Amino acid sequence: PPPPPPPPPPNPPKPPKKKTKEQLVREERAELAAEALKNEDPSPRTLSSLDMIDWEAVMHAPVEEVVACIRCRGMHHMLANRIQSLLRRVHRERGCLSLEFLHNCPTELARGYLLSLQGYGVKTVSCILLLALYRADFPVDVNVGRIMVGAPEHAMLDHCF
Repeated sequence: PPPPPPPPPPNPPKPPKKKTKEQLVREERAELAAEALKNEDPSPRTLSSLDMIDWEAVMHAPVEEVVACIRCRGMHHMLANRIQSLLRRVHRERGCLSLEFLHNCPTELARGYLLSLQGYGVKTVSCILLLALYRADFPVDVNVGRIMVGAPEHAMLDHCF
């Protein structure tokens, strides 16, 4: 009898899936956040610069108590969960509830760390950089950005997320 036919060649390896822009941005922000976390907190804050809110209590409070405190704001259920999640993340990563270390970070590392936080977008981060960290920045929302460049509505969506 004739010899059996040779086995078919193995399937060539599939090329890796191309990452979406959103995945690439998320990975870049995570890398910047990890780099920013290497910075130490500056000297302890003075009593006059401490927050009036006990953020530890907010972090550990039942979410319904946080909702009750911010109910007049609107979107209070989503925001209460987001606030507590943010507090837990900062505490887990830093061992305390402080973002003071961002003062010692280069602007791009601070921006990357803040953008890696759930719910923080480009405009919010620009406001924090400008108003809290005293960095030169120019907060622009989607509508203002669209007017500034004279672009149609869909043109700026890639830049504001």
